Amino acid sequence: MYGRIAPRVLANFSETAVVHGNSLKSLRPTWGYKLHHVDGTFLKNGITSALKAESRYTKAFMSDKVMVEKILFPNRAAAYQWEFQQNQILRGPLNFNMH
Repeated sequence: MYGRIAPRVLANFSETAVVHGNSLKSLRPTWGYKLHHVDGTFLKNGITSALKAESRYTKAFMSDKVMVEKILFPNRAAAYQWEFQQNQILRGPLNFNMH
């Protein structure tokens, strides 16, 4: 009995699954950036899928910081790999892990 019902139930589900924005499977364009204090001190490498990379942080937090070397990647996985490589070269004090 269940063998005849299951194919109909599965046929009702969409073939495309929703992918979370932080998932490495996300196809959303993602920014890679380097965060510096206004005095030039390097703070961290990071990635964000926000349309404007600076909106990743509050205005209060960014009041004495700047984002430099912003690079737009075609997807999250590419940005994630870039961030990992950058953290192997120089990991900032605000990078609490390699990603």
